[in-house]
Amino acid sequence: MGQERDQNLDAVKGFAILLVMIGHCIVWNNMADGYVYDAIKAVQMPLFMAVSGLIMGRKKINMTAGELKRQVGKRAVSCLVPFVSWIFVMNVTDFPRKLISVLWQPDTGLWFLLTLFLLSVMLDIALFVRDGWKLGWIGFGIAVVLEMGALCLYYLSGITFLGPALMVNYAPFFFGGFLAGIYRAINIAPAIKFTPAIKFTPAKQPAGKWAGRAAWLLGMVLFLFLVIRYDMVYAHTRTEWLIQLFASAVGTIVCFCAVCALKTGGVRRFLAFLGRYTLEIYVLHFRFARILGMQDAGLSLYSLQGAGVVIAIFFLMSILTAFFIFVLKQLAITDLLLFGKVRRKPL
Repeated sequence: MGQERDQNLDAVKGFAILLVMIGHCIVWNNMADGYVYDAIKAVQMPLFMAVSGLIMGRKKINMTAGELKRQVGKRAVSCLVPFVSWIFVMNVTDFPRKLISVLWQPDTGLWFLLTLFLLSVMLDIALFVRDGWKLGWIGFGIAVVLEMGALCLYYLSGITFLGPALMVNYAPFFFGGFLAGIYRAINIAPAIKFTPAIKFTPAKQPAGKWAGRAAWLLGMVLFLFLVIRYDMVYAHTRTEWLIQLFASAVGTIVCFCAVCALKTGGVRRFLAFLGRYTLEIYVLHFRFARILGMQDAGLSLYSLQGAGVVIAIFFLMSILTAFFIFVLKQLAITDLLLFGKVRRKPL
């Protein structure tokens, strides 16, 4: 029997993919505003990376040589197969040239899949040093430090092949999520569970809950201050880059805890449902982001027309994305090639 899914993590992924969709509706129609989009940009992919690392951290894997091979192969199917397949589908007559172009500039393609694969392989190798070479957590730590050092040197070389800049940006969130999974930091979420005011009973509220709520509120205020004060899209200096990383870390923790603190109900179930199809949504949704052809209209997100366009595009995008996911998942071959999902035969 397969491992039971964690609804908390599915809901967080569902929330993250909604942010991605809204962000693409805004930026692909040239309505990036410096505030709403910046807040989305700061959180959306770091949140995905943190959850991906956390999931790996919660798995109890003895990373032997055979297991390393199995894990890398499994991740290659789920990440690299759709990464390459979509390049082929969208560039049938010019596939080799486009594939090479995307490998040198991954952010022109489905970069998240490639970056997630490479970071996962780095983590798997470090776990192999821990288990296969039997060097324990000290060996794991040394392996990670060496990997990060090599990655930084590669990034500083100026070579863009395989997107070292993307790996440098998201490695802290992926490996941070992994460590959170190891130490089961996910269990902090219930400590900030929000209680409706109507049920407020001061004498019965544990001090820990109020401390958690206060910490969450302070984190939210800090995140909003950073988004308003600094650019979250472009970093021109190392200081600005570090500020962006810090803001993303704060925003990721705030969003993660807020989603996990949701009461069981329709919203939580809906987010968890979306969370089971994040890869499918990710590879499809943005293809409909300019469906209304309003990218050259010069609209403002804060105008009635601009906000209406974003809402309309999001609605159409959601319907078309759901339709094509349903159609493409009817066949095992398209489910594999386009979504990296392997159909397992029932026992």
